Amino acid sequence: MKMQIINHWLKALILTTVSQLIVANIYSQDCLKSKEAHTSAISHLSLSGDGKMLISASEDKLAKIWDAETLSEITTLKGNFFPVTSAYITDNNKSAITSGLDETIRLWNIKNAKQSKEVTSGSSKINAMAISKDESFIVTANSDYSVSIWSAGKLTLIAKLQGHTASVTSVDISPDGTKIVSGGADNLVKIWSVNDKKCIYTLKGHSGSISSVSFSSNSFFVASASADKHIRIWDTRSGRETDVLTNHTMPVTFVKYSADGNRLVSCSDDCSVRIWDTHSYNEILSFSDNKTPVRSACFSYDMKTIYAGGKDGVIRVYSIESGKILKTIIDSKNTETFSVSYNDLGTRFLTGDDEGYINIWDVATGKYIASVKVHNDFVSSVKYCPESNCIVSSSLDSTIKILDTNSLNVINSFKYKSPFKSKFSVSQYGNRIVTATEDSSVIVLNISTNEIIKEIKCSKFVNNAIYSPDGEFIAIIMRRNLISVWDAINGTEIKSFDEENEYYNSMSFSPNGSRLLTGGKQLIEWNIATGKQLRKYKGHPETILCVAYSPNGKYIVSGSSDHTVKLWETETGKLICTYIGHKSSVTSVEFSKDGKTILSSSRHNDFIIWEVPVTAGP
Repeated sequence: MKMQIINHWLKALILTTVSQLIVANIYSQDCLKSKEAHTSAISHLSLSGDGKMLISASEDKLAKIWDAETLSEITTLKGNFFPVTSAYITDNNKSAITSGLDETIRLWNIKNAKQSKEVTSGSSKINAMAISKDESFIVTANSDYSVSIWSAGKLTLIAKLQGHTASVTSVDISPDGTKIVSGGADNLVKIWSVNDKKCIYTLKGHSGSISSVSFSSNSFFVASASADKHIRIWDTRSGRETDVLTNHTMPVTFVKYSADGNRLVSCSDDCSVRIWDTHSYNEILSFSDNKTPVRSACFSYDMKTIYAGGKDGVIRVYSIESGKILKTIIDSKNTETFSVSYNDLGTRFLTGDDEGYINIWDVATGKYIASVKVHNDFVSSVKYCPESNCIVSSSLDSTIKILDTNSLNVINSFKYKSPFKSKFSVSQYGNRIVTATEDSSVIVLNISTNEIIKEIKCSKFVNNAIYSPDGEFIAIIMRRNLISVWDAINGTEIKSFDEENEYYNSMSFSPNGSRLLTGGKQLIEWNIATGKQLRKYKGHPETILCVAYSPNGKYIVSGSSDHTVKLWETETGKLICTYIGHKSSVTSVEFSKDGKTILSSSRHNDFIIWEVPVTAGP
């Protein structure tokens, strides 16, 4: 088996909006600092090359330079007569360069905040500006439908590129310095050669004005943001569109790749900032606590936070650092895994795959120990039952198998008339399981005698069924959007609850049995006694596929089709940590018995053990 240890992190982002400067923590969503930044919308944010300074450009006609760590103001650059559209720090933090709607590019001495040079573009407003990585030249997006190339030192015009049929709104320069990308109000994206000053590709696809463009770190891709609410990804080598990102609900105002190329940040008039994984282009984080449109963002130097600025003139700082990966294990078999299970000591874990095998792994080494062919079809669920000293598995082949934990021999087998599609749940003493079948039945099986103790015939499709910790109740998901609670002894329904336009994929009882957690379109916690919602946990941008309570009930973990695992605090509903490392939908999550680690699996057939940074054990 192939094992790969991956140390993953997720970088940070800075957001800006109107009259205050706010530092916020992604885990708690609370503001850590606030101070006045600008009196009008922030149009652009940029970090110095060493990451020590941050510069902001605003519609209040000012550019301000900040200490990137403390966000204390270093200086204010005054002298623009119209809104400032772009600003950069250059020359080892000695100089700054700004552009504005007054048709002027200005060079500034940061030490004395004095203007050292200026040049006018002629008769066109400068909507945006970009500077090359080596600081040798700059490019401006002009209202006269042109793109201009200037020398960065002397501010002399080198060339003017013609081709757009409306105002050019955004520009960027490839990190290798060989290409320029521009976007315009003509809905077009154009890629230009720096050497021969010719248009290489005209990229068509957007149905609205282009607001922002950005090159990837390897110069192979371009991201474009548009008023049509979409982000499009283009291959610069072929001119072909490779992805369309559609999660924003209002015009997308800004887009930028991280320095390492692994992340993409976008801002929108929908008041959100979103982080995308550039390998899959799935959204992995979303910040939507702003109540104002966001206009610009940039990653911090250490890639652990992000600065964002918007229409309200506030700069906000969010942490996007991932929770710690202890071990990533990649199964070299090209199979799909739907279920994982820790043993009681947390020293081994089980996986079941789509070829009918049960696989056993060593937690300490991450090495494969054994594999046994048990079923003739997909293993839908597998669990250790330490109370009965056995392993139980169910499958789409309509069988449930009982294996001896030590010998891995099948000691009992149960055949039903319909496939077992969902995960089963084990009773308090480990001698019974409850599971849902494809024919809309819920059965309670004694795994020692192979006897069906109870069979509940449901009139609607059954998606999942689980035991309460004390074994007295069974919770059932029916028709995907109805939760029904039954007496496990006599098989009668006690109560049911649902929410309009909701659907549920998975659920988990709290350790004391008083609460029920459901995952689907949303992550919702319910009071079992009243059937009322206690809380909605907001953070996953896509469907929640699996959920679990910590052993002490103070925390919950959720896995999603957005490829992330999230850890939450139940008392406050706060997000404690986002775990990033899976490359596809997360299908299973489970706490270790001591609450110190979380085990998760994905459709990509990778298994990750995560560190839990809080006390979650019994």
